[in-house]
Amino acid sequence: IKMLCENLAASPDGYYFDEKEANRYTKFIENLYFTEGKKAGTKVSLEDWQSFIIASMFGWRNAQGLRRFTEVTIYVPKRNGKSALAAFIAVASAMLGKEAAGQIYLAATSREQSGIVFKAVKRTITGTPYLNNYFRVMQHSVIFNKTDTSIKALSSEASNAEGLGANL
Repeated sequence: IKMLCENLAASPDGYYFDEKEANRYTKFIENLYFTEGKKAGTKVSLEDWQSFIIASMFGWRNAQGLRRFTEVTIYVPKRNGKSALAAFIAVASAMLGKEAAGQIYLAATSREQSGIVFKAVKRTITGTPYLNNYFRVMQHSVIFNKTDTSIKALSSEASNAEGLGANL
């Protein structure tokens, strides 16, 4: 990880690390609540590897404020909270992102797999008391009221769909 950080920092492509922006996302996520398992009902406490992923996703910016990384692939073994982490990132991106009518897609190879993360998004919103007033939770989508940003689940057959303008 240290070598990766050094390589990112030495990159000559005009990107810089915005610590304030990275912290905005990690702190927001740490104010959400776990909704299942032994930690249900407790505030999220990110592990170092999770904070690194979130900070890398949202902290690296260019002069126009655009994110450096627009695609992220995370390889983590089973039972390490990937679905919950993806749900937390989706909710944070909906609330903290600045794009009007943003589109956040939870993609997987099957509808069942993407549905697991989508259910985690819904549980995160309903399980974090202050979020209920900011979102409309529907059967197939979740909408952040202020910007009309939507969160939806997709399966691999949607890869041929046209008109998707995802920002996450």
